[in-house]
Amino acid sequence: MADLTITIPDENDILENGKILLFAKIEKTQGIWKINASDDDTWPSHPHAVRVDKPERLNLFDGTVYSPINREIKYFMSGKTMRLIYSMIKAVGDKKIFEKIESRRSEISYL
Repeated sequence: MADLTITIPDENDILENGKILLFAKIEKTQGIWKINASDDDTWPSHPHAVRVDKPERLNLFDGTVYSPINREIKYFMSGKTMRLIYSMIKAVGDKKIFEKIESRRSEISYL
């Protein structure tokens, strides 16, 4: 199973429904995130996203971003950013990742 890598655009380029306003040209980003379908690590969620360009981990159920060094909360992704991530996982992600998230849909805070 392949990993899913997502480049999240700047908050201002995301609509409330989780769609991208300017998909053709993404200049500012909120990072490049990788979701591994077969990762056995359950922290901070299972599955979770790991930021490629910075040391951060994202809980895919509530949008909390943590430091992997000390496990402290760094910030929270907005609901519209999390809806974008969810829609990208659903549209182009590994089926295993989406099924894991959907199996715990009641825990998702942003839908």
